[in-house]
Amino acid sequence: MVYVIICASVFLFILLNSTKKKTQKQSMKPQMKKEQSRNIDTFRMEKEKYTEQKNEPIPIYIKGKRKPLFVDVETTGLHGDDKIVSICMILLDAQESEEKQKLIFKSLHYIFDPCKKSHPVAEKIHGYNDWTLRHQNLFEEKMHNILYLIKESDLIVAHNVKFDMKFIRNAFADAKIDIGELDTMCTMEMHGGSLASCAGRLGIRRETSIHDAAEDTMMCMFLYLRKMSNINILDAYNKINSPKLQNFITPPPVPEGKLPRRNNVKKRKDILGE
Repeated sequence: MVYVIICASVFLFILLNSTKKKTQKQSMKPQMKKEQSRNIDTFRMEKEKYTEQKNEPIPIYIKGKRKPLFVDVETTGLHGDDKIVSICMILLDAQESEEKQKLIFKSLHYIFDPCKKSHPVAEKIHGYNDWTLRHQNLFEEKMHNILYLIKESDLIVAHNVKFDMKFIRNAFADAKIDIGELDTMCTMEMHGGSLASCAGRLGIRRETSIHDAAEDTMMCMFLYLRKMSNINILDAYNKINSPKLQNFITPPPVPEGKLPRRNNVKKRKDILGE
């Protein structure tokens, strides 16, 4: 009888102890889930905060010279006696661009009477007929503004810079002005290929088949910036408008038949006093 009582007591003790442990485990589960949920929420918050920091804009920088001048000229032809038909210049202020975090520049875009007829191939390239050109300003009327930008710059940049500088030097030499030695850089040598093909690799393309001096100067500037800055080239190019012609003179109606002969001597004398 005593043995039966002892066995019953041991069984009851084991049963009560097992029930107590089970109750404790069940009471701990909500707390564990709550702590786990808090940890997950914290991880999510940290991940979102990290993503925000990752998307902050990176400051732009421009290496090299502080005031590069980008240039393009369209001409009556390719020979030594050919003249400038149009010119565009963009003077980039790299220092101020970095400070203000956007491209800061001055520009000019002029068309001239070259005092001679363009070669037929050259006329197709620049798009100006002889009647239109003979009614425009002479180079000498705007050369002081051109010279001002040249003197303010510390580098001349062009696509095939030797070509553009040859015509610019000749134009100033005709006016008996020596512009001196200038530092130059060629984007054709930087990238290799024609202006259209090099710009095309960046996703930039001409709007028409006409070679506009302003459009070509813009292409040249962004080819330079592709190598010398961390700027998003295509995005920046699409946000900036090319400089418009500042001195275009609308010509009178084209006369019927053959155009009258030019009188360059009279025009130069009337305007320049030669």
